[in-house]
Amino acid sequence: MVGPEDDKEENNTEPMTSVEGLDIEAESESIREEEEERDPLQHLNTPLSCGEKVRDFILLRVLSHPFFWYLNIFVLIGVVASGALFFFFLMGWQTLCRPRTDCSPRNEIFNVSIQVLNVFFTYMATVSMPWRCANMLHTLGWSCPYRNNAPGHDIYGLPSRDVWYHLPLRKRFWILFILLLNCLTQYANQATRIVYYNYELADSFPGNLWTNVFFVSSMICAGIGGALMAFHTGRLRKNYPGEFGPGPLSYAKQIWLQYCGKTLTEEDAYDDEEEGSEEEPEDRESQLDEL
Repeated sequence: MVGPEDDKEENNTEPMTSVEGLDIEAESESIREEEEERDPLQHLNTPLSCGEKVRDFILLRVLSHPFFWYLNIFVLIGVVASGALFFFFLMGWQTLCRPRTDCSPRNEIFNVSIQVLNVFFTYMATVSMPWRCANMLHTLGWSCPYRNNAPGHDIYGLPSRDVWYHLPLRKRFWILFILLLNCLTQYANQATRIVYYNYELADSFPGNLWTNVFFVSSMICAGIGGALMAFHTGRLRKNYPGEFGPGPLSYAKQIWLQYCGKTLTEEDAYDDEEEGSEEEPEDRESQLDEL
């Protein structure tokens, strides 16, 4: 026969078992989340295709190598230096010869500066082309295999906190279209600089037409594409502060403060962005479509 004490023991074991079960379930959930953070690609519905592996190798292994970080710094310095030299000699701000805007060696130095500047621009268009092409295919839904391209999903079709992937598809398409035009017009510009390689050829017809047309069009496309991307991603950060992380200005400020031995507080992280609405939007999808 079962006594009252035995009944108490049996009753006490039930809640203990349920609590332990909840602890085990919570622990397994946390382990699963950690595994997803370490390797989110293991949860893809379709394994990576050969094209996606090549894309990842270019973007994540080659272009993300430290060598390209140092090379990019060198290119940025070169753009500033050659651009300044090009502008000074274009305006005739030199004392090497007379007349200031058409003489030797001014003309030769002016041609070298524009040639070097175009090489830097061509490099920048080349290293950005893989990312732009991959995102264009993903935005249009042409990736193979198909990956979910709804707002909030990255090129793998997985949920992402990157602010870029939260832009509406139409906005992303036009930004990428203009940025790809920048690449194509820059390649055409580089070709004209190879054909009309010296100052005399580039300064006379038809060299002065083709070199200037593609040079200006490439600069305009780069400026418009970059401005549109900054504008639309900035609006998302303003409407949802803290959700996507700090923008470029806040990131630059953080680097500067770290260099000065200070830390960027959470309140100051978005002080270079305009404050969003105090009330949370009721329908986020409609909010994104309006941006």
